[in-house]
Amino acid sequence: MNSPNAEGILFLSKVSYNEERREIIAEFENGSRKAVERFKFFPKAFCSIEGKDRALVEEVLGLYDRKRFLLSSPREGMLEIKASTMKDLKKISRILEKSFRQGLQIIEAERQFLIEKEWDYLGAFAAGKFGMEKARLAEGFPKVIVAGFSESLERTARQLLEFDRNEAMQFMEKAALSNALKLPLGAVPESAKESAAVFLENMLFRNSFVLEKERGKKAAAEAQGVEGYFENVSEIDFTPVWAGMICDDGKNIGFETMNCKCCIPKEIGDANVLPNSMIETEFLQNGSYFESEDNAFAERLHSEMPNRKARIERMKEWFLQKIPLGPFAAGERIEMPLADAERLVKAGKARICSMEKAEWYCIRKESFLARELRTLILEITRFEDKMLGLEHSALREHKVLCSSQLGESLEYLLAFYARKAREELLREALREISNCSGRKAAKALKALQILKISEFNALAKESGEKVLQSGGNGFLLLKAERPMGLLKKFSARSESRLPAVLKNHKGIVLN
Repeated sequence: MNSPNAEGILFLSKVSYNEERREIIAEFENGSRKAVERFKFFPKAFCSIEGKDRALVEEVLGLYDRKRFLLSSPREGMLEIKASTMKDLKKISRILEKSFRQGLQIIEAERQFLIEKEWDYLGAFAAGKFGMEKARLAEGFPKVIVAGFSESLERTARQLLEFDRNEAMQFMEKAALSNALKLPLGAVPESAKESAAVFLENMLFRNSFVLEKERGKKAAAEAQGVEGYFENVSEIDFTPVWAGMICDDGKNIGFETMNCKCCIPKEIGDANVLPNSMIETEFLQNGSYFESEDNAFAERLHSEMPNRKARIERMKEWFLQKIPLGPFAAGERIEMPLADAERLVKAGKARICSMEKAEWYCIRKESFLARELRTLILEITRFEDKMLGLEHSALREHKVLCSSQLGESLEYLLAFYARKAREELLREALREISNCSGRKAAKALKALQILKISEFNALAKESGEKVLQSGGNGFLLLKAERPMGLLKKFSARSESRLPAVLKNHKGIVLN
């Protein structure tokens, strides 16, 4: 494999958009040589026409000069608008905003170009028959100077390691995000939440999709917990479990795979029926109560139904963890979450009446969300493997001094922060998806998360351990002598990925 600055290899250092000439200028260099390539470029954006009259949308767009944009349909429910310039695209967005209160979500031309070409900042390139082509190289900082730096990136990283390790860590993490988000180093967001928003924008653009902006508030994360001082507490992250539900378990959660026309279920027991389905259920006994796994549903029904005081008294009398819903009379019907309906039917307390509000996923075509998250997970695994190989080499060569050696290894630190940056992207992206209020995919993912957390809470109780705090964001505080043992048992029993232990605390105060 070539070294990062092998002869003939150049690195993509800058991408700029010339609106007047309708072109993208890409600059490549390696410290001693520079090359520039120009590409004709026409920016685009996507417009959701789901629930809209396409003819009306096209009529509204006709208010603008039709010679300056083209329309196409990359997928059902979407219009692609390709404009002559970014200025044209922004004017078209304002017209749509006035007519439908929903403009276009436009990302900058340079990022559009990189997504379409599947190129990255600081990626390695070599001259090919038809221009610059991507080259395979070992990971590392190229010896090139980019905007905002007086020294090459490699030299900058080494100097920061020598004089300011905190700055060095931030610098390497930003460099990793620059590559992952297709942003120049100086444009990388400061927060993980903002970085996740860019990651999702890239994913949606690459797959010719757009999420309309929510006019309401985002769904609040459900949380429960206790107060006091506790010893032997671990912070548990369920991000791997959530990712696995989408990528491994065949649930096929995705923005375009919900309630497809090709896989309509016939019974509630069908494999592709989702737990956020609302099922019309009839009670078979008088005075029936039940505890719902869905806290939001339980709170809404509790506030709407009479006999609130009786339910609270029953909760105290029976030492219940949640407020029970009821009482219901024999023959009374309500719509409830699938998991609640199945449990009541199994206990002989109710029967299913209707599946009109069932939710399901497509079993024929994989969602682009699953593909994109799997790619991100593979990148995380690749950097983990890189670190592991370097650790084994350091242990063989330096024995007990291997840790200090790795702490000074730029190659190891780059792999470490590349993995860390992508783990945070995965975590925040899943959180953002779960909070897309009103979206079928978000509701389905949230319902699956509630079930997994409920399974873990039940296992912890069965094992004599205690979940101190849990929330809708997938972070739990667990009081356990051997947390990894419980996590492995949960993973095996629920056939899911292993949750991660972020931190262990000998003692912690919760309030």
